[in-house]
Amino acid sequence: MYKGILNKMRAVETDSSINYSLDLGGEIVSPNDWIGKNITIDFLDEIYCCKCHKKVKQVYMSGYCYSCYKNSPETDENIFKPELDMAHLGISRDMNWAKEVSLKKHFVYLANTGEVKVGVTREANIPSRWINQGADSAIIIAEAPNRHIAGCIEVYLKKFFSDKTKWKKMLSSSNEDINLEEQRNIAFSKIHPVLKNFLTDEFKTKYLNFPVSIYPEHILQTQKLKKNKSIKGKLIGIKGQYFIFESGDVMNISSHAGFLVNISF
Repeated sequence: MYKGILNKMRAVETDSSINYSLDLGGEIVSPNDWIGKNITIDFLDEIYCCKCHKKVKQVYMSGYCYSCYKNSPETDENIFKPELDMAHLGISRDMNWAKEVSLKKHFVYLANTGEVKVGVTREANIPSRWINQGADSAIIIAEAPNRHIAGCIEVYLKKFFSDKTKWKKMLSSSNEDINLEEQRNIAFSKIHPVLKNFLTDEFKTKYLNFPVSIYPEHILQTQKLKKNKSIKGKLIGIKGQYFIFESGDVMNISSHAGFLVNISF
């Protein structure tokens, strides 16, 4: 049995698969080892902010108390809408943070999460960004000197590609192979001339292999601890930030960041 506060799973790519890790009460455990086992996750009716660690009744944006959510640079609007990042103009909730994050090189990419989506990420977050999204493959299509410019490229390409992950489709199977280099060529043909200088064809498609023993015939629903108090079932795989159970139910671990739980087998 493990007891601890849930947080986003970390992941490391190996030659054969993605290896996940989870910090529970200071003990680093490997959820990959739980695949094939019947597990029970019990909510102990306590929630903590992942930044200030205060006990709270509710968290926002995957683990932040209201105060941290409203004031932390990690929860600024530009996290969801990079085109709104103003750090290049000296405007940020925390300029020291912005110098290490917003003002670093950013990539625009296309990913296969059941369909082609466009996204933005920092160089330091590759391939973890794609792993967290459950992308079976991804390819970089543009390099930008900061988050704002990368966001502007993404906004333009959203006319032609989705920027959302349809989680049920992503979790339903190892999705059919999409030729992302062909999709990159389509993106190149659509881009506004002002943004062409940021495009790059130097990168090849990156493929990712998730630890899923078998995909369920149908994804039923995502289970929530606040509603059910306990989630149980035979774990058959992990993809993105989701536990996949044999029943077809899934659990988003990241969305339960801050929840104090017991995990038993």
